[in-house]
Amino acid sequence: MTLESGVHKGIAPADYHAWEFNPSEPKLGPISCSLFKRFLSEGPESLLTKKVYSSSSLAWGSLVDCLLFTPNHFDSEFVSKSLCNDLAKDGSFRSNAAKAWKAEQESLGKTIITNDQQNDSLEAVARLKNTPAASEILSGADYQVGLVYRPDHGVPYKALLDVLPHHLDHDDCIADLKTTAANIHDDGELNRAIYKWGYHIQAALYLYIWNKLNDDRRNRWKIIWQSSKAPFEVRVTELLPEWIEIGRHVISQRMPEFLECIQANRFESPFLHSETVLAPPGYAQIYDEEEAA
Repeated sequence: MTLESGVHKGIAPADYHAWEFNPSEPKLGPISCSLFKRFLSEGPESLLTKKVYSSSSLAWGSLVDCLLFTPNHFDSEFVSKSLCNDLAKDGSFRSNAAKAWKAEQESLGKTIITNDQQNDSLEAVARLKNTPAASEILSGADYQVGLVYRPDHGVPYKALLDVLPHHLDHDDCIADLKTTAANIHDDGELNRAIYKWGYHIQAALYLYIWNKLNDDRRNRWKIIWQSSKAPFEVRVTELLPEWIEIGRHVISQRMPEFLECIQANRFESPFLHSETVLAPPGYAQIYDEEEAA
């Protein structure tokens, strides 16, 4: 499966994610932000195997995303555990019948959730809609906007935007929802989350792809943070231009190397033929300060 070049508003998440990078035909792409970040964090060899991301935090984020952005797809993506008639008294899938039901739902690509999880997620979505700083961005916006850009080198890029705002105060930005276990009152924790998960790289890459495809230029990036714990507090932050510039710098420095691996169909470890040096944390800064003194 492939997607046509251009903007795909309201694309079903399943259709977007069905177009995956195939290491046996790397030149066909697509390059996604998550694939590029995996190259950065785990090296070229990691691209040779399909990585299945699965965790309770990811499942929670997907549940909130679905109920907020694409509620009409809920029944095709999630199923309540209570619908299984063969659960053990402790709620586990112990009997063969229960295991078979679980396997069937998973084969259909559905995530099994509890009634408590569904109720909590509905509460979280309500909190997002009732937080003025977030609702102003969300109101009247396009959700789940797919982008496909085919540059001259021939390997296509894809991106999935959470929110494309149309409010006059936000129509030059793209917004992204992040459910998080971080303390949203702590600027340091949020900055560390941005760096750890590469949100600045995502911002730089998605803005670049959008602007390649559209005359409606957008140069700002906002994150709608929501605590993954009740009462599901919400905070909206805008990435300073410096954050986005750091993301652009990473892309300009490492994307050519990434593309070289793909176009040459060569995914070797960077440590194969040379050794490296590890400096203690903060060494460069201490050294520079001593030189300045």
